[in-house]
Amino acid sequence: MAKQNYQAIYDVEEHDYRGQNVLNLGERTIVWNFEAKEDEALEIARNHKRELGLKNPAYDTVNLELFKQYEATFNVHSGFVKGGGWFDDKSQVRHKFYAKDRKEAMQLARKYSGQIKTPLPINSNITLDSVVESSRREMRN
Repeated sequence: MAKQNYQAIYDVEEHDYRGQNVLNLGERTIVWNFEAKEDEALEIARNHKRELGLKNPAYDTVNLELFKQYEATFNVHSGFVKGGGWFDDKSQVRHKFYAKDRKEAMQLARKYSGQIKTPLPINSNITLDSVVESSRREMRN
């Protein structure tokens, strides 16, 4: 089984305990990227969460969200007339991002298609070709 790229996001509430007083130091977000096999990712993220709490006792509450890396491929087709002839420009755009699951990955990929810059804004067509989980092996291609 190939390793996947994951992103763990920890929302942390920090507290300082001084005698009977508890000072709320606010909230912060910690982002951690790592590689793991799919069946081990949640356990690795939970162990890291536990280590965060041990290293800094002020981290009172640690909430964990786990995201998997996906890669979307878009086909970009533009055409224009120059000197009486029609010229075609075909290319592919790849975009890597993190999502909770495949459904969210498809939604994020569709949103990203509106951000792709084309050589010409008119006579351009952008289509979503694929959305796949991004493993180490796929990233090398």
